[in-house]
Amino acid sequence: MAPVGRSPMRVVLRWQIIITVTFSIAAYAVIGSNAALSALLGGSISVVATLVFMAVARLGKANSAGLALLAVLRAEAVKVFVIIALLWLVMKAYAQLVPTIFIATFIVAVLIQSMAFFVRDK
Repeated sequence: MAPVGRSPMRVVLRWQIIITVTFSIAAYAVIGSNAALSALLGGSISVVATLVFMAVARLGKANSAGLALLAVLRAEAVKVFVIIALLWLVMKAYAQLVPTIFIATFIVAVLIQSMAFFVRDK
């Protein structure tokens, strides 16, 4: 088992937060506060979805490979639902949303989550 601070999902979560903050600062410097908040919201959706994935995956019993796979698939389904719900909520609620910044930050943060496979346990 990986040490608590070094699990692949925690590393991915850390990188998602770093990217979100970096994109938000860059958007603020180049475009302004609405773009910065749009970047922050876009990346935050992926961060929240990753946290939900981690929580739901831990709820599953991993007594066998089949049960472990079922837990991960369930967590992935819940993550997709959370992403769709949060994307809809932000697009409905935030009138000054800068769509290109919002979607770009969201996509990069989601792509980072797929990199968990390449993070080695130490």
